[in-house]
Amino acid sequence: PDQCDTMSSPMKKRDTIGANHLKDVLEIVNRLQDVFIPTGIDIGLDLPQIAVVGGQSAGKSSVLEGLVGTDFLPRGSDIVTRRPLVMQLRNSDEDYAQFQHCPGEKFTDFNMVRNEIEEVTDKATGSMKGISKVPIQLKIYSPSVPDLTLVDLPGLTKIPIADQPDDIEYQIRSLVLDYIRPENTLILAVTPATQDIANSDALKIARDVDPDGNRTIGVITKLDLMDAGTDAKRVLDNKVFYLKRGYIGVVNRSQKDIDCNKGVKEAVENEMHFFKTHPCYKAFADRMGISYLQKYLNSQLLSHIREKLPIFRAKLLQKQYSINGQLSEMGALNCTPHDREKLLYRIVNDFQELLSSVIEGNSNKVDVNTVQGGAIINQTFYTDVYDLLDIDNSPSIETILVTIKNYHGIHCPLFLHEQVVDKTVKELILRYREPLLKSVTMVTTMLMKIVESCARIFHHFPLLHQEVLFLLNQNIQLQDHRCKEALLTHIKAEASFINTRHPDFRKNSREDLHDGYTNSLESCRYETLSNSTVSGPHRPQDKALFQIINNGWFTLAGNGFKKGKLCWIQLTSDYLTVYRDQRESDEKYRVSLDQLRCGVRLDKKALNFVFYKGDKPVCLSRDGKKLILSTNNRAHADIWIECFKQVGVIIENKGSLVSLNDTASSMILSKDDDMREQAIIIAGIVNCYMDIIDKTIHDITPKYIMLILIQSVLQYVKQNLLADLLEDRKQPSEKESLMQGSSEDMKMIEDLRSIKQATDRGVTVLADVFSSP
Repeated sequence: PDQCDTMSSPMKKRDTIGANHLKDVLEIVNRLQDVFIPTGIDIGLDLPQIAVVGGQSAGKSSVLEGLVGTDFLPRGSDIVTRRPLVMQLRNSDEDYAQFQHCPGEKFTDFNMVRNEIEEVTDKATGSMKGISKVPIQLKIYSPSVPDLTLVDLPGLTKIPIADQPDDIEYQIRSLVLDYIRPENTLILAVTPATQDIANSDALKIARDVDPDGNRTIGVITKLDLMDAGTDAKRVLDNKVFYLKRGYIGVVNRSQKDIDCNKGVKEAVENEMHFFKTHPCYKAFADRMGISYLQKYLNSQLLSHIREKLPIFRAKLLQKQYSINGQLSEMGALNCTPHDREKLLYRIVNDFQELLSSVIEGNSNKVDVNTVQGGAIINQTFYTDVYDLLDIDNSPSIETILVTIKNYHGIHCPLFLHEQVVDKTVKELILRYREPLLKSVTMVTTMLMKIVESCARIFHHFPLLHQEVLFLLNQNIQLQDHRCKEALLTHIKAEASFINTRHPDFRKNSREDLHDGYTNSLESCRYETLSNSTVSGPHRPQDKALFQIINNGWFTLAGNGFKKGKLCWIQLTSDYLTVYRDQRESDEKYRVSLDQLRCGVRLDKKALNFVFYKGDKPVCLSRDGKKLILSTNNRAHADIWIECFKQVGVIIENKGSLVSLNDTASSMILSKDDDMREQAIIIAGIVNCYMDIIDKTIHDITPKYIMLILIQSVLQYVKQNLLADLLEDRKQPSEKESLMQGSSEDMKMIEDLRSIKQATDRGVTVLADVFSSP
C-alpha cells in the first residue's frame, strides 16, 4: 500500500488529471449499474467495483460503516446481509442516501436507511432467513466519503441455524463467486485478527478466483482483541499470505461501544491512537486505519479502472454498436415516420433476399450446417414425389380380355381393336390424377413452412408479420390451384390423343412385341399342336421341338445366389430352370413341377412369384435362400401366370391381381385362345406406350411445380408483396402502424434506449479521457 504514495510531483499532476477523468468514468459505471441491475439485463461488461467478502462476525459491517462514517447497516447475531448491497459512495457537500427503488426520495436519517434495507430484504427473501441474488442499490452522498463503488455480500457461513435453509452455505458461496469472479472486480477480503489467517474464509474464497492474489485487498479487523503477547505484524507486512495489493489493519467499535452509542468519528480517533501507541504497529501507523483504507480503496479502484480502461472502452463500444443494431432491427433507432417507412422497405427487401437465397441458393447467406429450403424441395422431387408417381400402370390381360369382349359384344373379333388400346391407355393415365394432386400439396406445404421460417425476420413487428403471412398464404394457395389445374390439363391432354407415331413408341413397341411376347404366342400354338395326334417317327422330334413352354428375364428378389440380379428363366413341361443368362449354358437351379405351387404377391409396382413344395418354400440352397422371381411388367407377369397354369402349377393369388372375379366370365375367357392372343399383343402395345407416359409424367411434374408454384411465389414476393402491403395504407401513419411492435418489444425498446443513453454518455466520457494529454 505504501507504494501509492511514492511518486514524483509531475507524475502526481498527471495522475490528478487522470483521476478527475476517471472519476467521471466511475460515475458512468454507476449510471450503467443503475440501468442494468433493476432490469436484470446482462450487458456483458465487467463493471469495475469492489466486492466485500468475509465470514460471519468478521467485522465486515463495521468496516463499511467506518468507510461511510455513520451507522446504517442492519446488525444481529445471525445472517443480516441476505441480499447484495451495491453502495455507490459519492463525495458531496450534502449528507443523505437514496435507494434505486425509491427514486427521488432522500433519506437524511440513516436509521431509516437501515429500516429500509431490512424491509426490502424481508420482502424478497421472506421470513425464512434465506438469501436473494437480486441486489439493493444504495447511493450515499457525504463530505466524509470517498468516490467508491462497494458491494456488500452476505457473510460466509457453514452451518444453518434457526430458519435458514439446509444449503445456506452453498447458496451464499454461489452468490459470492458470481460477484468476485469477473476480472474487473477487486476483492476486499475481511478477516479478524483473532482467527488464524490460514483459516480465513474470505481469503480462501478469494484465492479460488484470484489464485495469484492480484485483485485481492486484505483487511485485518479486531487487532485490539488479540491475546496478550500476540500480534499480526507479519500478516500486515504481507509475509504470511501474500497479496499483491497488501493488507490494511483496522480497529472497529466493540459491541459495548455500539451499545453505548459511541459514534463512528470518535471510534476513528480511538483507532488512530491505538496504532500510533502500539509497539508493533506504530512504525506503519500511517498505513493503518479506516481513514487510510478510504484513500487506499479510492486509489486502488481508480488505478484498477486506469488499467482496465482500454479493454472496458472496447467492450463499451462493442455494446454501443450492438444496442444500436438491436434498436435498428426493432425500428426504434430513429423514430420519424420517414425513418419507419424506410425501415419497412428495407426489412421487406431483406425478406425477399432471404427467401430467394433459401430456395434458389447461390448466396453468401447459404447455411453450411443443415440442408434446408430449396435443397429439401429438390430432394423431395426425386424421393417422395417420385414415390407417389410410381403407380401400377401395367395393363392386366384379364382386364383387356373383358374390354375386348364387351367392345365386340355378340360379334366375333377378326382384327386388333384400336378402341381397346385407347380405352385401356386412358384408364391407366387417369390413375396419375391423385398422385399428382398429392405431389403438389406436399410441395405447397413445404413451401409454406419455408415462408414461415423466413418471415421470422418480422418477429419484432407482429402486424407486419401477420399481414405478410396472410398475403403469401393467399398467393401460395392460388398458385397451388393453378399448378394442379395445369397438371390435370396435361393428364387430360395425354388421355385425349394416343400418339402412336411417337418415335420411342414405334421403336420400342416393335422390340417388345418381338422379344417379349413371341414365346407366349408359341406356347399357345404348342398347346394346340400337342393336343393333336402326331404319328410315325416324327412324334419324338415334335415333342423335343415344343417342350419349352416359355422363357425370359426375371429379377431374383429373394436372398438367392445373386439377389437383385437378372437371371434367365426357362419353363418346360417338367421343370422350372434358373440360368445365368439366355445362352442357357450355366444352370444355377432346377425344380420339378411336380406338386409345385406359386404364390403371386404385389409389392408396389413389382409382382413377385414365390414357389412352394407342399407347405415349404422352394429354396436355392441348404441355408434357406428362397427362390423368388420378380418383374415390374404386368403384361409379362400375366403371360407367365397363364404358362404356369398350363403346366399344372397351382397359382395362389396373394394380392388384387385381376379385375375379373366372376367364375363364369373367367371360364368363357380362358377358352378363347384367339382372343387371348389379341389381349397379349394389346398388353404389349399398351405397356410400351405407358412407359412413355410414365417417363413424361415423372419429367414434367417437377417442372410444373417449379414454374407455376415456386417461381410464381418468388416473383410475387419480389414484385407485388410490398405494393399489396401498402395498397390500403396510403398515409404515413397507416404505414407506420405496420411497424408497431408488441408490448414486450416496446418494453425492451424502452430498456435498450435507457442502456443506449448510458452507454453513449460513457463512450463520450471515455473519448474525453483518451483524447486528454
